[in-house]
Amino acid sequence: MHVKTNQISECNVEVRRLVITPTKAICLPPEVELANRVLRKYRNIADGFIRVTFMVGGKQLLSSSAFNCNIAPILKKMSAMPYLSRTTIFRRVKGIVQNGFTLCGRHYSFLAFSSNQLRGRSAWFFAEDKRITAESIRTWMGKFNNKNVAKCAARMGQCFSSTYATVYVPFSEVNFKIPDIERNGYNFSDGIGTISPELAVEVVSKLQLTGEQPSALQIRYSGCKGVSDDAFMKLQELMVFKFDEMLKNTNTAFEVLTTSCCDLESTAAIMLSAGADPQFEPHLKNLIPARKTSAPPMDYTPAPPKESPCPDVMEFFTKSTLSDSLGKIFHAHVVHADLSELGANDEKCVKLAELVAIAVDFPKTGVNAQLPQALRPKVYPDFMGKDEKQSYRSEKVLGHLYRTVLGTHGEITVEADHGAGENLLFDDQLKVPGFEKFLEEGWNCKCFYDRLLKGRILHYDVHTEGELVTGYFVSLSKHNSKKQIELKDKVGHAYTSIKKELRTTFETIEEGFNLSDDERKSVLEQKATAWYHVTYHPHWVEKTMELKDPEYDEVQLLLSFPWIAVECLTQ
Repeated sequence: MHVKTNQISECNVEVRRLVITPTKAICLPPEVELANRVLRKYRNIADGFIRVTFMVGGKQLLSSSAFNCNIAPILKKMSAMPYLSRTTIFRRVKGIVQNGFTLCGRHYSFLAFSSNQLRGRSAWFFAEDKRITAESIRTWMGKFNNKNVAKCAARMGQCFSSTYATVYVPFSEVNFKIPDIERNGYNFSDGIGTISPELAVEVVSKLQLTGEQPSALQIRYSGCKGVSDDAFMKLQELMVFKFDEMLKNTNTAFEVLTTSCCDLESTAAIMLSAGADPQFEPHLKNLIPARKTSAPPMDYTPAPPKESPCPDVMEFFTKSTLSDSLGKIFHAHVVHADLSELGANDEKCVKLAELVAIAVDFPKTGVNAQLPQALRPKVYPDFMGKDEKQSYRSEKVLGHLYRTVLGTHGEITVEADHGAGENLLFDDQLKVPGFEKFLEEGWNCKCFYDRLLKGRILHYDVHTEGELVTGYFVSLSKHNSKKQIELKDKVGHAYTSIKKELRTTFETIEEGFNLSDDERKSVLEQKATAWYHVTYHPHWVEKTMELKDPEYDEVQLLLSFPWIAVECLTQ
């Protein structure tokens, strides 16, 4: 029995990966990911694309400090030469970006990067040949002639956003004349459009979505991204109506309180359920939130973009490595909000919020925010998890919550609980007559599955098989929330691809089988039983332990394999 490793669905693609460190290059196994517009177009030469990440030792991103030297102020005054403050690492990265690199006999040239890749020190390269070059791909991607190099790069990066291909819509069927919604100098419909109900149904059908029809869709169309505004307007109208009705209609008040606050035992909810009327009971009226006018929003007018007569995307990528201020500004905001009685309304926090807005827009404007020396934290609240010497006891609610959890549970650790092979419980009742003929095939499948799973566990640095399979990652708690979400998506997609591939193998019955539904069901139950045996039976557990690769010693015995066919095992 041979397990095919190239069964990749149309929406997925194998992405080649390379990590470049200050001293070497590390080739990583291809990763199955959701495809993008470019890789779908060039699917037949997808192996020519490679995602390059600049890191330290293969796991830690290069920080801006790795690219800059600390030059004495007197030397800065003596010379305006910028290269004096650049490190050898910076010159290495710049050389690779501008000149490309050769790997396995193929020369790879810089292609483009997305906004997320820019923050992650990553970019796409392409192995050029006489027919297709990086420049010809960029030409196909669109007209990127914006003088703002950052915006030009961002537009290119949109082509590499992971998306599902759905419906082809010709330009003749697009209405480009819908007026924008503009008030007080702001455009509220930028990136937003409408879609006909018929086309929406077609898109949902293509995506094989179940349940209710979505009221909003995020799309890519000829480089444009948008979400229908009609859905948001209707939802807002409904919510405003309900808030206005709360003081008039007890049923509406009860519905809003229990659905929005999720608290059936709140004082207001109990009073409403007992028949009290907010129009006649003043205390209840005070408990029901009235609709009120919001405070004026902060003016987040973006900084004027830097313009260049000839946008150089490669130069922009290289220079972007010199700054990674966004995270530092975020952390400073948390610290100052915790230290001040005014919280986020503190003058320092307001200034930091303005800097955050500039730093977030850096991939689009090219204007970077610098954290002033006076706002750089010297100590951090304990809930940020810094070294004890740098931490202080926070008296704000986050500090109390942090210490309560820590005091109750101590340090959160994750351990695999599969037990030793000899102590593994085996259910001898899980037998279907005839399962023996599928044992060898099941064993081959399990070995293939285990190799894939172990590779993902080590690559993503998750601690247990359960985390990878369920998508609930306790061991990722030290990552910031955005990186954690991105990593969860990657890990989840990687495991889903593995599961789908093995599920297809499970459901495939040798050619020549002309079976009825009942006969097919019986065969699948036999295969499921065989898969269970090669995973849990003492004989096969011992065989698994004998094959344990020293490289994977830290990975415990894996047990999820047979549960790919869970419905057959539990019948």
